[in-house]
Amino acid sequence: MSKAKKIEVVATAYYPGDPLAWGDGTVTVLGQKMQRGIVAVDSKVIPLKTRLFISGYGYGYTGDTGTLIKGNRIDLGVNNEKEEKEWMFRNTTAYIVESSTAY
Repeated sequence: MSKAKKIEVVATAYYPGDPLAWGDGTVTVLGQKMQRGIVAVDSKVIPLKTRLFISGYGYGYTGDTGTLIKGNRIDLGVNNEKEEKEWMFRNTTAYIVESSTAY
């Protein structure tokens, strides 16, 4: 990660079926199935279709946006409500690994 661009971010989380985040509960802005590993970002800060490594979370793919996701804030796709609570307003570091056109 020594050559990767490093960004300090505030992370929150969401999961399939999260009543606070979803209309239908399953589809991202890029049309992908929402799942662990999908990260919502402010695309002005971190472009969509980018692979990230997030400290404490692992690898992710920027495949979603959100109305409240502005600036250096990310929203991590997790599996359930328990994991969501573990990530609420947590400071962490995101590393931009590479831009990608495929997931």
